[in-house]
Amino acid sequence: MYKAAAQLTPALAAQVKAAVLFGNPYNGLPVPNIDNATTWTFCHAGDLICQGQAVVTPAHLDYAADTPAAAAYIASRVTLNMS
Repeated sequence: MYKAAAQLTPALAAQVKAAVLFGNPYNGLPVPNIDNATTWTFCHAGDLICQGQAVVTPAHLDYAADTPAAAAYIASRVTLNMS
C-alpha cells in the first residue's frame, strides 16, 4: 500500500476517499499521498507485524472478522455517481 500510494499522481490521490489496512507493519505512519482522515488501520493485540516485527502470530491471521467494519467504513465515505 505504501509504495503504491507513493506513486499516485496528485490528481489520483485526491480521488481516494477511503483506505483500510489490516496488520500494517508501518502502523502509525501516514500512507504517502493519502489523507490520514480517510485511512483506518486494523491491528489486533498480539499482532507482532503491527509492531514492526517479521513474526506472524495467530492474531495476524484473524482479520476476516474485521471485514464488515472495514466495508462499512469505506461505504460511509464513498458515494457512487451512477449517471
